[in-house]
Amino acid sequence: MITNYLMETKSLNIVSKDNYFTWASGIKSPIYCDNRRLLSHPQIRSKIIEVFIKKIDKKNTHAIAAVATAGISWGAIIADRLNLPLIYIRSNTKAHGKQNIIEGNTQGIKEVVLIEDLISTGKSSMEAIENLSKAHIKTSKLLSLYSYNLEKAINLFRVEDVVWESIDNINTLFSSDYINKEQKDNLREFLCLLNS
Repeated sequence: MITNYLMETKSLNIVSKDNYFTWASGIKSPIYCDNRRLLSHPQIRSKIIEVFIKKIDKKNTHAIAAVATAGISWGAIIADRLNLPLIYIRSNTKAHGKQNIIEGNTQGIKEVVLIEDLISTGKSSMEAIENLSKAHIKTSKLLSLYSYNLEKAINLFRVEDVVWESIDNINTLFSSDYINKEQKDNLREFLCLLNS
């Protein structure tokens, strides 16, 4: 589902070996997913929000938390639709003002659903979960819009006992007609190297 939207909005880019993208983790990759572009399409955005909301236990969720920066927009819309507080977690402590790592009013918040736009290695999500834990806030579930399905992330979440679900992942791309055989082979080779 999300793969269709990503391709339709030119949010998913695949390049040859000579033009690899650099992810935030520093990994050089033939694929780059820019979920922020989906926010510019109201009908698509609304459908994605509906899917997110269906995956949230509304009775036991005290707030929505989002990973900065790309998760904030999705988290804000979800929190608004569910009439819940929103907090977000920075990647680094703010260098000025109150020097917060968690922004928003955390008073009385014991448990959250954490929203992430994209999971690659899982590092930024795990750091957000750890920072929430230091603030005595439990992450009941991690929800992501898209995942590269890297074993590193899957194993990290398993070891750390993180309940995680992604709306869509890179496997959908392999069963689609959006990319040709050469691109699929290149992606498979890249993922095999990362997962070895």
